[in-house]
Amino acid sequence: MFDTRRLIASVLGSSCLILVAPMAHADRCPAGYDINRKIQITQGNGFTVNCQLRLSKGEVGPQTRGSFTGICESRGNASQEVHGFIDKNSRFKMQVDWNGGSVGVYTGLLNENGRLVDGRTFDASHPANWSDWRIQGSLPCK
Repeated sequence: MFDTRRLIASVLGSSCLILVAPMAHADRCPAGYDINRKIQITQGNGFTVNCQLRLSKGEVGPQTRGSFTGICESRGNASQEVHGFIDKNSRFKMQVDWNGGSVGVYTGLLNENGRLVDGRTFDASHPANWSDWRIQGSLPCK
């Protein structure tokens, strides 16, 4: 027999868990991530990208939205410009304007330990052709 009260309690309980998770995450890194560092990116297609990032505005973390700039290098090709942000929900987005005209876009989500989750990268001219990516190590809390 179908128990409506049990179903409603189950759905409400699941909803509460979903609402509580982001707040718990925000408490773990209140001062933001340490973005002023070198990072090494490993792409699923075999490319490795080395970047030197620096905070340019605000703070980047789960309770704030700030932006960063930098420079990247891969296989002898340097970037002209790098800019990105980490928003209040710990979503990471970075755009790399490479010498030669291509534009790389890197997106993902930072977990409570500063590790990238579900990273995807693509050339802005061909967004359907994407690859996964990850940061070696993590972006630690300040």
